[in-house]
Amino acid sequence: MNSSGSKVDVPILWIENSQSDAPVIVLCPGLAMSAAKYQKFGESLRNKGFHVAVCELRGQGGYVPGSGRTEDHGLAEIVGIDMPAVLEAVKSRFPGSGIVLAGHSLGGCVASLAAAVRSASSDSLVGVVTVATSTGYYKFLGKKQALLILCQTVAAKLVMSIYGYYPGDRRGFGGIQPK
Repeated sequence: MNSSGSKVDVPILWIENSQSDAPVIVLCPGLAMSAAKYQKFGESLRNKGFHVAVCELRGQGGYVPGSGRTEDHGLAEIVGIDMPAVLEAVKSRFPGSGIVLAGHSLGGCVASLAAAVRSASSDSLVGVVTVATSTGYYKFLGKKQALLILCQTVAAKLVMSIYGYYPGDRRGFGGIQPK
């Protein structure tokens, strides 16, 4: 349920271990990646003794509605509405199991933020794992790289103001994304 009382239906790819009380890895995909892209990885985690729940991020993969001019959302909705719904579904399906939030790229940012919001209220959250999750902190990059990223960010903002969304499918990166 979200704050308005309506049900949140986040698609989740469930990959279950035969051991009912195994820990659960909740995996958040990267930008423009569907949960299905992580199936083999999830199966390898299952074979190592985990349950795996790969959740679609809002507007990506099988999450309906998708992203575009008429669907605008951001991390506030993903972390504040979708992730609590995912965690409740996981706790309901695997009561008593420890939960590890994990994510790749953008999904790592989502997992980290969700853990920060959730950690004070959840004794079932036992860890966070991020893969290829970077920071945009300019001092880590050096002046030349930071300037390049600043120019790319300004260009992306200009493109989004023209189109009303980010047309990553036309730009060759990230698929269609909300403004």
